[in-house]
Amino acid sequence: ILLDPLHYLLRKNQEFIWSEKCNSSFEKLKKYLFSAPVLAIFNPEAPIHIFTDACIEGVGATMKQVQENGVLKPVFYFSRKLNKIQKTKKAIYIECLAIKEAILYWQYYVYGKKITIFTDHKPLGNFNIRNTNDKELLKIMNYISQFDFDIVYNPGKTNLGADCLSRNPVLESTEEKDEQFVIKTTNFLTIEDIKENQKFLTLDNKFEIKNDLVYKNLNKTNKIWITEEFGISLIKKVHKNKGHIGTKQLTLMIGHTFYFKNMYKHIRLICQSCDTCIKNKTRIGCFRAPLSQLGPAKEPFEIISLDSIGGFKNGKSTKNTCI
Repeated sequence: ILLDPLHYLLRKNQEFIWSEKCNSSFEKLKKYLFSAPVLAIFNPEAPIHIFTDACIEGVGATMKQVQENGVLKPVFYFSRKLNKIQKTKKAIYIECLAIKEAILYWQYYVYGKKITIFTDHKPLGNFNIRNTNDKELLKIMNYISQFDFDIVYNPGKTNLGADCLSRNPVLESTEEKDEQFVIKTTNFLTIEDIKENQKFLTLDNKFEIKNDLVYKNLNKTNKIWITEEFGISLIKKVHKNKGHIGTKQLTLMIGHTFYFKNMYKHIRLICQSCDTCIKNKTRIGCFRAPLSQLGPAKEPFEIISLDSIGGFKNGKSTKNTCI
């Protein structure tokens, strides 16, 4: 977004006029290139905070983490221009698009982790994919819903990092008097449900009890242990309510907190046998034979290689296969 005036000069049939905006953009670019780095190194163990913002020009986001000294520092920056069609959309669409684009850009960092999203668009607090008939907005919401996140309303005057990435800086900011509030994502299990289910478990030395919940240590990580029958019902519920997500996303979402016997097997079978997924998702598979080296032959015609292609419709002949 910062270089937008310079990019505009590179368009086809565009007259080259070095304006005040171009000069300001160029000077800011030089300043940032010669200044000391301000980014911290990403820590996979630390909580992830994503600040997003959007305007008519583009979307922007900043990923931040709390450092050892207690200071919240930026780890990554992201920004993207909106195309002509996206610029005509409603505010809630481009604000939601900013969240989606940020998560998509950093998907390998946020998969399977709890993230907190800060936005200055208050209506996103009522995030619910069932409350809209807008197909394009529904697609964005369906993608976002596969991640484990909280949405925090953040007044615009405190969201300067993402705001600068999405628009040109302004001299004055609009005052916001609303306090921050947190909107939790859907909880599929209550603590009471888990405790009731864990009465039927047989414990060994790999289990431990914390706050009246049974945990099992798996790869140095404690997971809430539930029965196989209860786990199957959980898989079906999460798979349906999260927009029929695939095996990988479902494993990350459930496996982040829970574990039960044959969990991965049941996740794969439930996703593969889901009627809605079978009807609406395209199965992409590779049906070609594996490539391998032929020979060497000890005598003529000992090894014969054959390949064919068909579907030729030219001509009146019925022999339309090439070998």
